[in-house]
Amino acid sequence: MKVIFFETTNATPHIETSLELAKLHIEKGDYVEFHFLGHSVPFTEFLIRKVGLFLPGCLPERKGAELIRSNRFRFIEVHTDSIKANLALPVLNTADDLRAYKYKSYNAGLSALSSLVSHTKSSSPDFLYNKKLLRKILISGISIYEYVGSILRLSNPDLVYFFNGRFANNRAILDAAQEQNVNLMIHERGANKNKYVTRPFMPHDFEKIRTEISQAWSHIHNAEKYGISKDFFEGKRKGLEQGWKSFTKGQKQGVTLSNFGMSRKLITYYSSSDDEFVAVGEIVKWDRWPDQLSAVRDLIDIVRNNKSLALVIRIHPHMAEKHEDDLKPWLDLDLPENARIVLPTDELDTYSQIEESDVVVTCGSTVGIESVYWGTPSVCLGPSLYSQLDAVYLPTNKAELHSMLLIDSLNAQCDRALPYGYYMATFGIDYKFYKAETLHSGTFMGVNLQSFGVCGLIRKFRRSAYIAGKKLKLI
Repeated sequence: MKVIFFETTNATPHIETSLELAKLHIEKGDYVEFHFLGHSVPFTEFLIRKVGLFLPGCLPERKGAELIRSNRFRFIEVHTDSIKANLALPVLNTADDLRAYKYKSYNAGLSALSSLVSHTKSSSPDFLYNKKLLRKILISGISIYEYVGSILRLSNPDLVYFFNGRFANNRAILDAAQEQNVNLMIHERGANKNKYVTRPFMPHDFEKIRTEISQAWSHIHNAEKYGISKDFFEGKRKGLEQGWKSFTKGQKQGVTLSNFGMSRKLITYYSSSDDEFVAVGEIVKWDRWPDQLSAVRDLIDIVRNNKSLALVIRIHPHMAEKHEDDLKPWLDLDLPENARIVLPTDELDTYSQIEESDVVVTCGSTVGIESVYWGTPSVCLGPSLYSQLDAVYLPTNKAELHSMLLIDSLNAQCDRALPYGYYMATFGIDYKFYKAETLHSGTFMGVNLQSFGVCGLIRKFRRSAYIAGKKLKLI
């Protein structure tokens, strides 16, 4: 069996995951090619670049390749002059322009938008200001698409691996592989730092993940699954680091808006940090409202016209790390006197507020299913990973939402949240050769690939000299 890896990132744990998979295939007797393209293009995410006197052998991908050296393994570092794309690109001034732009079968504009949003931390980036950056992203993705296509046509592998699939360079690999009808597997983080997952589809494909959640629960007949699921939800409440960092660590336990809405039916809306899904295409579908803010405005209108209701809008804490332009539409919402907004940095306790509320409303946030576990009815207005569990209410329009919020018979059946908790606590494969220390650090075959020794000292010296030079210029 011939297996090809195409990688553009050398950040932990993604490079280690790729090397782990390569090592497993080598042990099975497969022939493995590992093409590292990160240094061959002007733009790539999550990359430690070669600079100045930095020795190539110190780079994580080189160190890892040396550790799994075999006569059935070939490491190929593609050089800059191996990829050329002096293209005349069309004028792309809006997000819709980008989403519509394709280069052959490659979703170049859509994936470039995803990378641009990630890089700028803004779901509505300034295209004029970022014109040069956008060109770099597009050229990089198109270059990788052409390179991968040429390798696949020449090598005809049995299987291809790569990371994530959302960003410009990764999507280029995905689209090139699909064009050639090559079997592919996408690797990503698993349920916790000790696991990874490989799938033949992007991790943002809600429909397929929903199927995995249901199957994982129904196929396990061990009574321990109930305890595992409960531990997941209780760990989330405690702020434990699970599959990703906790966003509730800055909150104070027990803090709520206790004096607000006491004589009214209290609805708390928890926003989603959905910039990751701005540019993933049709795999995440808004089929009832156009987007999150449209749904929230309808919710506000309902509350405005019903003084028996009170609304708290809790903006996701992660929004504090995003571009200020993403927060502005929330601050500009026209709120009636029976509505309040809670800022991302506020100390309000997510879980105490859930228990204080009569109803929780989300557009697919994890809090939507967590509230069910903690006994508060949940209404979901957007795409989610738990809509198939019959655990949350799913109004199809504003009128249905209005009627739903006024009735007193909404309830939360806690057991229906358990399949979600079990899956999120267990999905993925345990690492064999990589040992994680944190979400972003660990050792592969006993070696910290991100420890640079002399190279690290050179990098620190050059960085210090650069900062000192900048200060002198200011003087």
